[in-house]
This record gives sequence, structure tokens and C-alpha cells, in this order.
Amino acid sequence: MDRISNLSNEIICHIVSFLSAKEATVASVLSKRWQNLYTIIPNLEFDNTLENQGSLKDFLNGLLALPASSRIKNVSIKCRGRDGPNRHADLNRFLCNVLKRGVLKLKLDIWVTLNGGYSLPVEIFTCKTLVELELGSILQIDLVPENALLPALKTLTIDSVRFSDQSGCAFQKLISSCPVLVELGILNVEWEQWEWSCRVSSPTLERLTINHRYYFAYIGNIYYDMEGITFDTPSLTNLKYYDFAPQSYPMVNLDSLVEATVGLKLPLHHAWTREYARHGDTIPSVTNLIKGLRNVETLNLTCTDTVDGPLHYNYQLGDEYESDEVNYYEDESESDDDESICECLSEYSFLESCLVKTVEITEYSGTKKELEHMKHFLEKLSCLELVKVCSNETDDEEQIQLRTNLLNIPRSSKCKIEFEFIPPRSFL
Repeated sequence: MDRISNLSNEIICHIVSFLSAKEATVASVLSKRWQNLYTIIPNLEFDNTLENQGSLKDFLNGLLALPASSRIKNVSIKCRGRDGPNRHADLNRFLCNVLKRGVLKLKLDIWVTLNGGYSLPVEIFTCKTLVELELGSILQIDLVPENALLPALKTLTIDSVRFSDQSGCAFQKLISSCPVLVELGILNVEWEQWEWSCRVSSPTLERLTINHRYYFAYIGNIYYDMEGITFDTPSLTNLKYYDFAPQSYPMVNLDSLVEATVGLKLPLHHAWTREYARHGDTIPSVTNLIKGLRNVETLNLTCTDTVDGPLHYNYQLGDEYESDEVNYYEDESESDDDESICECLSEYSFLESCLVKTVEITEYSGTKKELEHMKHFLEKLSCLELVKVCSNETDDEEQIQLRTNLLNIPRSSKCKIEFEFIPPRSFL
């Protein structure tokens, strides 16, 4: 009989208390005796927006009643509104307890007032077992301890979180404490409200998603003034980036990037060139960002701002731009009175040396502005082999007209145009 089997139940339970939920699961197959000594809980969830959920205090008491050897794999807590006078204290006691139970995935959806004096427990930044961590929402992080270390964390999502650290950059401290981080999501962000170094840096990061809080609901009245954002992510292969253009991108290291989706919009009091600028407008420079995309195999452009501005005014990609595929999402709400698309695209000299073979157009409606886009793509992209056009047009005559207009545009003899007409979704 092995030595471990001779140990007392108390000692075995003490050993298990140091294991992650995953390790405890593996250990439980050693013998039936081990299986009877401790419990592995797959999922632990609390949501005070549901009826009959009970209070956070009651939930905490139930957790504290579990033996110390009990392991928990996944924890999700959704706590909104007031839930007793000691809500913050109860919440942190809960978090500290589950973090000692080998938790692998922790999802927090807690709403607190930004001036409410709430701080996450420091233990959340030193957990050795966490593999996935979601922090949100309406949450402010003022301090990340100097000894912060999340050695197993591979996926980090921060949703509607602000960072405010008078003594340094709490955001970069958090990222630096994740030595094996692979995926980072920065959702519903308001950079302009952060106190930080304006730097996203990680040597291991492979997938990055960023979307500004007001990007998808922008109606032209957002004041946004960011001096610059740096991306130092040499291992990044996939980027999804929806934001308002800052003044500049001081440094961009995206050498491993394979696929990128980029949407940049102009906020209030900004213009791509002085020709269209009013007095006092900011002229953003996104040269370094676009040059950082030079090695991508698939590039998705999600709004006409991205095409009209960055791709023309701020740089010349030349022979360095070797993307195999460009996907362009047309926005039929764009006005033909915007900055002249003819002027924007007429000198797209980099397109002639671009190695793009496939262009995908979605939500195409055949407006004059969209047709001008297509004309320059087809005329300038000498290596183009396939253009996929997807439209929501349902009228037969309009479909014929749309086809005719595109097929009459001069293009390479090897270039094919495919059409797909999909009825718009009904929300009834």
C-alpha cells in the first residue's frame, strides 16, 4: 500500500485544500476513499436579479459552511443594486473564500458607483489557479498590488471597467502580472476616463478585442481627446479594434498579426485632413497603426471612416502591404456629402501593388458612394481574383440594376464577381 493511502483523512483534506479544482478532479480518481473525502463543485452561481435567489449574505453563509477541502471549478456572480448594508464586505468575503478553493474561471458582473469606495480584494490579483477572469461592469480599479501575479491566467476580459491609479498604471500592472496571457478583451471602454500609460503591452498575447463604449451607438456628438495609444504585442495574431481615432499611435508592434478587424471613427472636432478641418479641429495620425497591419492575411474594414481617412490620408502602404483578403462592410447610412470619396480614393497608389486576391463586401446597397469605392477597388487591385458582394436588396429590378452597375466596371479579366442577396432580418 502506498504512503498516501496510509495518511489520515484530515491530512489528505489538508493536502487537497492546496490543489486547484482541476488537480483535485485528477486526484479523486486515485481511490474511492479520496472521492468521499472532498467535494468538487463544477459551477457556483449567484444572480440577485433573479427571483428566489436569496440575499448575498445567505449565499455567503452557505459557502462558508462548505469544508475547506471543497473545490470549485467555475464561479459566476452577478450583483446589481443594493443588497444589504454590508454588501461590499460580504462580496469581498465571498471572493476571498472562493479564491482559496482552486477556482479556474471567475466571472464578476457587479455594479458599483464609481465613487462608492469599493475595491476588489487584492487576493484576486494573486490567485495561482485562475485560468479565465472576467471583470465588470461599472467597476473601477484603483490599485493592483506590487506582488500581483496570475501565473495560470490565459483569458482576461474587462467590461466597463475604469483604471485610476495615482501612483502608476494599474492597467499595465494587471497585464504584466499575467505571464501566459493569450486572450484579452477590453469591452465598452472609455479610455478618456482612465488614468493610465496609454499602452497595451504583452509579449504573449495572441488575441485582442477592443471596443469603445460609444462606438456602435455613435451619432456624431462624442467628444474624445486621446493623445495616443501604443500597442506592443509582438505575438498578436488576431485583432478586433473598434474605436475613435486618437491623436496618434506612437509605437505599434503587430508583427505576427494574421487577421485584423479595424473600425476607426472620427469624434467631434476631428478631421482626417486640414482640407476638411474647421478651426481648432484635431488631425489624427494613424500611420503607425496602419503600417502595423502590413503583414495581415485578412483585413476587415468596418466603416467608411476607416477607408476614407486612414487608408488614404495618413500613409502610403506601397509594396509592404501583402494582405490576401480585404473585407469591407458598407454602411448605407453614410451620406454622399461626406468628404469626397472620389478625392479620397483617386490617388490610392498603394492599391496597384497590393497583393489582395479576395474582397468581400457586406450590406452593399449600390449607392453612388459605394459604387465609387468598388470602382477604385476593381481598377486598382491588379491581383484581385474574386469579389463577393452581399446585399439585402429584395426587389428584382433593383437587384438587376445593382448587378449591371458592378459588372460594367472595368476590371482584370481573371477577376470574378459573385452576388448574394439576403433579405434583411425581421425583428418582429
